[in-house]
Amino acid sequence: MIQGKTFKDKYFCSSPFNSLFIDVHGGVSSCCSGTYTWGNHLNRNPKEPKRTIKEIINSEDAQNIRDDIANAKINSYCDGCAKEENIFGLSQRGHFDRVKINPNKFELRTLDLRWSNLCNFSCIYCDEDFSSSWAKKKGMGLNKENVTSQKQIFELIEESADTIEKIMLAGGEPLLQMQNDKLLDIVRKDTNITIITNLGVELEKSNIFKKLKDFDNIIWAVSMENVGEQFEYVRQGGNWDRMKNNLELIKNTNPNHNYNFLSVMNILSLSQLHEFVSFSNEVEIPITWQYINGNGDVLHPEMFSKNVKDYLINKIETIPTFEKYVEFNKQSLTSLSDKIKNSKDFANWEEVKEEDIDLDFRKYINIQDSQYNELSKGFGELWPELDKLIQKPTLI
Repeated sequence: MIQGKTFKDKYFCSSPFNSLFIDVHGGVSSCCSGTYTWGNHLNRNPKEPKRTIKEIINSEDAQNIRDDIANAKINSYCDGCAKEENIFGLSQRGHFDRVKINPNKFELRTLDLRWSNLCNFSCIYCDEDFSSSWAKKKGMGLNKENVTSQKQIFELIEESADTIEKIMLAGGEPLLQMQNDKLLDIVRKDTNITIITNLGVELEKSNIFKKLKDFDNIIWAVSMENVGEQFEYVRQGGNWDRMKNNLELIKNTNPNHNYNFLSVMNILSLSQLHEFVSFSNEVEIPITWQYINGNGDVLHPEMFSKNVKDYLINKIETIPTFEKYVEFNKQSLTSLSDKIKNSKDFANWEEVKEEDIDLDFRKYINIQDSQYNELSKGFGELWPELDKLIQKPTLI
């Protein structure tokens, strides 16, 4: 049995029946899009009984979700995917398509394991939960709680090595997580592995990269959505020349590997949309768009006044054509354009003034430029057109 195509189908998602997601804090669930965790294997709450990962997988909360899916009932755990599919037609649920479901028991077939927040980038819309570079900038330490409990995790992986079909390597930065080095020694060589990476490490020196060469079913999901100096501004810690070099390295690693850019739709990326789509055609790597969330609320493209939204819509609707066509997921961009068009103009709301929205954005960007930006150029120099469109707060 495999999962249904819509939320109206019985068994509309296989994830709670066969998937394991462990976040950087030890939270256990089946999917990174789930709205809540089923429990924490690190037992951080002293008021809760200690439970192993297996006990959490078979807990009442987890079973209730499976029961709802078996009856085509959307549990609140699935609200994130339901919302994304309603807006964009796609969601994380698609990652679990074609994965077999055993309705009678949990069988580990897909694994998404975030060992720690160890990361060499401090991306503009990320935070200390997912980046040790951000944690360092804010005077905080490395979050490596799962590493302290890796014996239990590896035992579970070893027990399930024959049934695991898909693995998601993310982080942090998965090419820096040395536990992934050991993981690649355990799982089968025909395992489907998606690695979400900023690709900002020295690949020639990476033992994990060397081992990935021997796996045929690899998808390189490279996190980027800008080019040149704008790339280095958004992806603090990144180097554009190294990125281009590493893209060539992974493309020449194994002819069976696949590649895509995993790109965040936000006001900064849409402003450089034509340049990025052009680059994706040049290197022949398709784009998969995802909508911004989390700390980047002030970068939401529909949160601005009409002149800014018109500018972004025009960027989407005037993407140039190219002699060779590389998929850039135009459907998601068109859906976003419609969403921007149909969103309220915040400048026309009595309770929200245009300058208040702009002020939030300016505060956010000013903090980036004054405290965290390590480059010689700031927002205004790198996005001059956008800088002129977004109102600056009036100084009295």
